Amino acid sequence: MTERGLASPVFVIGMPRSGTTVLFDALARHHDLGWVSNYCRMYPRAPWVNVCRRLLDNPLVHLYGHKKQYGSAPRYNLWLPQPDEAYEFWDAYAGVPFSRTTLHDRLCDPADRAALREAASRVMLWQGRNRFAAKLTGPPRIRFLNSVFPDAHFVHLVRDGRAVVHSLLGIPFWRKKGGLDRPFWPDLLGPEDLQSWERGARDPALLAALQWKRVIELARTEQSAIGRDQYIEVRYEDFTATPHDVVSEVLRVCGLAESSEVHRAIDAGPRIRNMNDKFAANFSADSLNNLTAVMQPLLQQLGYGKASILQADG
Repeated sequence: MTERGLASPVFVIGMPRSGTTVLFDALARHHDLGWVSNYCRMYPRAPWVNVCRRLLDNPLVHLYGHKKQYGSAPRYNLWLPQPDEAYEFWDAYAGVPFSRTTLHDRLCDPADRAALREAASRVMLWQGRNRFAAKLTGPPRIRFLNSVFPDAHFVHLVRDGRAVVHSLLGIPFWRKKGGLDRPFWPDLLGPEDLQSWERGARDPALLAALQWKRVIELARTEQSAIGRDQYIEVRYEDFTATPHDVVSEVLRVCGLAESSEVHRAIDAGPRIRNMNDKFAANFSADSLNNLTAVMQPLLQQLGYGKASILQADG
């Protein structure tokens, strides 16, 4: 079949709790973009279910689902179109255990590549859109995805790691899936990282901090294997300060036209503000200094340097 919508796909990546959902939900309103959806999660082997988006989101009708964190939703929200990480979709077609592995230094098998491209193309066909897009959190998987989509653009959202750790520790999915007791992605941390965690009395915050650091290091390593124009790094703090400017720059880098729908989504959605103040109030001074130390020198390289160490208790 003709591969519809697979030229220059857009991937928004980053550690969970880095603002990827808010950014991607705004980008998802772009009239050219089709995306991995809640239908792909519920029925990964039935791309045709994505016709629901075509029926509910078009020039005449604009019905969208929204995430639980955005407030209460009607019972039928489940069936309204909305972007979804839908790892069931990726696991179904990628030929590897996509959802909980880094896939670092691994390329997609040719047969699986063809299957994954066809599935993505069918999603675009049924949604009636021209450019494929997806949001994926955790390990960047840039090399693997680039072996499937060679002209893909990657938008990497980064956030102060201490704020990410604080947020992860309070999120149900992190706790329910074992994030407090073991690495969330079993192959992410190396022996030295695990030894550091053991020396830290297996502190859940330290474990999350080590994974934050490793995810960003992997992204920066893997992006060196693709074209410079295929990767952009965006700071959460810049996005929350000037969301319209940042989104315009992302659209430009990804070769997407400016979109009033995207900017309206930013204004109409949940209030975008920097939430980094919470971690300083809730971590003890010792915990904060320990997290800062284990995340260096990456924190400083990203602009979250030693001057950001806060004495939370006094």
